[in-house]
Amino acid sequence: SFKQHPTYLVLEDCSAIMRRLAIALCSAGSLRSPIVISCGTEAPSQPLRFSFGVIADVQWADADDGYNFGGTVVRRYRGSFRTLSRAVDWWLALPQPPAFLAQLGDIIDGCNVNLGQSAQALEAALHELRRAPCPAVNIIGNHELYNFDRAQLARAVWLKHGDREFHSFSPAAGWRVVVLDPYQLALIGHSADDPRRLAAVELIGRKNPGVDPSGAGGDWFGFVDGDDKRFVPYNGGLGREQLSWLQAELAAAAAAGERVLVMCHVILHPQARYRRDIGERVLVM
Repeated sequence: SFKQHPTYLVLEDCSAIMRRLAIALCSAGSLRSPIVISCGTEAPSQPLRFSFGVIADVQWADADDGYNFGGTVVRRYRGSFRTLSRAVDWWLALPQPPAFLAQLGDIIDGCNVNLGQSAQALEAALHELRRAPCPAVNIIGNHELYNFDRAQLARAVWLKHGDREFHSFSPAAGWRVVVLDPYQLALIGHSADDPRRLAAVELIGRKNPGVDPSGAGGDWFGFVDGDDKRFVPYNGGLGREQLSWLQAELAAAAAAGERVLVMCHVILHPQARYRRDIGERVLVM
């Protein structure tokens, strides 16, 4: 538990990975009392208001195994689809279905672009999610933006808005789920003259001279150290419009006495991330 903070979670029988995941999903400063999240077989000590499923970074492609950008982690592209299928089977077998599924982004891999299979891979993954006993809340990650631009995502029926994919909803009385779009400022996904892309070009140009404005090529990590390693093409930012919206959402939730879950492809909480991404501005709210 994190009882040294005014806002904390009480986690029962959870692995380290699940603790980090739970922390990453919850917004600091938005909870008025402890929450019990039980990952074991015993019933939680507090009554269940609602439950939700979580899956992230499926990165599926009909391709042989490959590696991540740094060449340090094997990616089993076809195996990840089987993992998605098993997750849906598990949710279907629950005695009480979740209220929703949090699909936290990167549902297909960027390699689908070169394979010419972006649309087919996405439809196969969404078909699996549609088997689930509850709706999925889909979040934009960097791999979605490798496969589709914002104009295409704005027309996507599997997203809420696409171009500005931040919104909120209430899964149960007294709760608010806030969905963030961490690539509103980004080199990827936007048209060349989009103000959000131009702002990203200016920011990354100041912070990391090794990045080409096109987002391709260059020496991304040769001229930066520490926290500045976040200023690379596959990261992004919330932008002023979304930050203002988020502040208003949190203020409204506080006024209504609601607890808040924040969902985002990029990790926010300092105890759950190995480097700083976009979390500082969010946590001060």
